[in-house]
Amino acid sequence: MVHPPEVVPNPELHSVTIEPGKAYRFKVEKRTTKLLPTPYQTNCLDYTTLNREKRTNATMTQENCIDECYIETILDTCGCTKARLAITYGLNVTICCGNKSLSSCLRTNQKKLEDICQARCRLPCKKDFFIVDNGDSYIWPQVQEDMDDELNYSTLDDARKNIAWVRVFYGTTEQKVYIHRPRLEAIEIFSLVGGYLGLWLGMSLFDLPRIGKYLVKLFQSQVAFHSKSSLSRHQRRVRLNKGKYNFEYIQIEKLMVRRNATKDKIL
Repeated sequence: MVHPPEVVPNPELHSVTIEPGKAYRFKVEKRTTKLLPTPYQTNCLDYTTLNREKRTNATMTQENCIDECYIETILDTCGCTKARLAITYGLNVTICCGNKSLSSCLRTNQKKLEDICQARCRLPCKKDFFIVDNGDSYIWPQVQEDMDDELNYSTLDDARKNIAWVRVFYGTTEQKVYIHRPRLEAIEIFSLVGGYLGLWLGMSLFDLPRIGKYLVKLFQSQVAFHSKSSLSRHQRRVRLNKGKYNFEYIQIEKLMVRRNATKDKIL
């Protein structure tokens, strides 16, 4: 199992079986991918900022994040967990496959739980991984001289039943790094905007503060004008209402005078 020093991978997912009595040669090539965080499409996650994994207290990885998410979500939903996760993390919980109702619950909610964990454990912003070429294997030791004195095996049969010879080496000193970059950097955006402003409007980016100041003043003057117009309309409305009330008061007064005059004539 070849892995970065700060990461402890899951041996059940990333391992190679080695048999005693054989010699193995593994050629390794290191590769690195660097993605972009939100708002870019890759929307990666920096796992070095998360809590360390519970299994080995090593740096969190996407695979371990998904496993821990499965443990949490399956326990909350069905009250059990998968046998592989229980064994790997040493959990003393109910196994889903040992109960029909729990197994049915897991099958029913499997897709929903996978979507939850995939959304929570996104692609890592930086990932180092190794391409391993298993190469060839052959019987070892072939002769008595192949064994060191420190091995303490007297016969070839004893050695072939208990030990194996493994060689891991870099097939090349080159390291491939795949880097995702924004289509336009900040300086390129400014250059593009400035170029179009100069080409079509005859202005530069240095004119933008002056234009912004002018627009602010224009906006403030429009607000002040509308405020004065609203106040003037309100004042005219008040005056008209006062005139209306005065006119109605005069009409009522005249009516009262006429009534009093009529009463005097009758008397």
